[in-house]
Amino acid sequence: MASGILVGCKNDSDKINANGNSSELMQSQIDNENQADTGNNKNDASGESKSQKEVESDTVEEITETFDAEAEKAITPTITSAEAKTLMEEDSSLIIIDLRALADYELGHINGAVQINLEDLEALVAQGLRDKKVAVIIYSDSRIRSQEAVELLRALDFTNVNSLGSIEDWEYDLVEGVD
Repeated sequence: MASGILVGCKNDSDKINANGNSSELMQSQIDNENQADTGNNKNDASGESKSQKEVESDTVEEITETFDAEAEKAITPTITSAEAKTLMEEDSSLIIIDLRALADYELGHINGAVQINLEDLEALVAQGLRDKKVAVIIYSDSRIRSQEAVELLRALDFTNVNSLGSIEDWEYDLVEGVD
């Protein structure tokens, strides 16, 4: 996603991270210009020489990682773990969806959560989840994935869907294994 954004940039000064801070890129551009003056090679941490293309690739990766990390932080869950816990205690029809891989789910998940891959969510809904007013809480290993699932269900006319965000946003005990 972020790399697609970077492809359309005319030059390094157009590439900024999610906070609008271009100092890292400016330093990278200066380093690249200095490197061009000294033979188009730069030593990495191991002392091995890198070509200009490899250095530029590293810079794009750093920018992408910064962009992804900032985007992750910018997404605010729509429900806190305390609110989710209260809802779990009060609403027996609540559905909790864990979008993480099965192996991660087995290592620890919210009690009562069902593991569903984001890619399978729409098909699963089409097959059986008919009550579009049922309360749904979604979490993943990424706030971005959770938000994508919330948006998908809302597009399918579900009216009571919330994102807990990442499993790291859950403040209570987890259960192991498969329910």
